[in-house]
Amino acid sequence: MKVYSGNGDNGKTFAPGNSKRVDKDSCMLGVIGDLDELQSWIGFLESVLENRFSELKSQLISIQQSLYNLMSHISTKGSVDFNEKHTKMLEESINNMENELPDLNYFILPGGSKEASVAHIARTICRRVERNTVKFSKENNWLSKNAIAFLNRLSSYLFALALYINRQKGIEERRAKQ
Repeated sequence: MKVYSGNGDNGKTFAPGNSKRVDKDSCMLGVIGDLDELQSWIGFLESVLENRFSELKSQLISIQQSLYNLMSHISTKGSVDFNEKHTKMLEESINNMENELPDLNYFILPGGSKEASVAHIARTICRRVERNTVKFSKENNWLSKNAIAFLNRLSSYLFALALYINRQKGIEERRAKQ
């Protein structure tokens, strides 16, 4: 397989499920590109986690697969299903982490450990992806309602993950001063 074809040099590309070439600045490709960026940050997070976090590493790889499925759903204009199982998996993971976290009744400054910091970066990117997907959904009524729910829950997962990692590493969260 060649890494490049040169076919996209004129600002258009093929996306699976489309019989015509698509403008590279289209809203659809913008969302797919945002998802790709998020998927890469999650891959980076998985790569920097210590082996003692093997369950979290597996969850992150599963999330990357869910993001790939969402990209397929978008690029094929809904012909690839994206259902609630992706969101349910996140909710279960969040609940498990929250059971080990103290109540949070203040705002925190993102940071702490390197791994938690990467989780916070991924969380902020996820929020952008969610905003852009909401915009995209207004123009494309075929988009699964599960897509936005998944992204919303994913940002919550990444927030809980950052707190959980810091807690497991004995790092106290920094409170934001108002």
